[in-house]
Amino acid sequence: RPPASPSAASLPSHGMPPPAAAPPAAPHFTVTLRRADNVPLGLDVQGEPGDTNLTVEAVRFGGAVEAWNRQCEGGDKEIRAGDRIIMINGAEEANAMHHECLNKHLLRMTIVHAASFAD
Repeated sequence: RPPASPSAASLPSHGMPPPAAAPPAAPHFTVTLRRADNVPLGLDVQGEPGDTNLTVEAVRFGGAVEAWNRQCEGGDKEIRAGDRIIMINGAEEANAMHHECLNKHLLRMTIVHAASFAD
């Protein structure tokens, strides 16, 4: 009977360091907002064409986001200045996300809190 061949896990690494692990993804959360007719979203955001996120600069009084924040005040899903929006309705590019905000009443937004990516 021939000797069993060693498994890949037991082969020597020939002095090569193991591959670097990818940094963990920042924790994110998703909210779904339904904006009523004639009610603004109420977010000031910054993002350049080609960017992969929109940075929340301010939450405006009287908008849909401010109403959302009142429901979950102090909670993990409160949207705050400094947060980054990384997807809206499947769009992941800044201009496309901005277009969704302006033209859709139902917005499914994926957000990363500012504290998750601060140094």
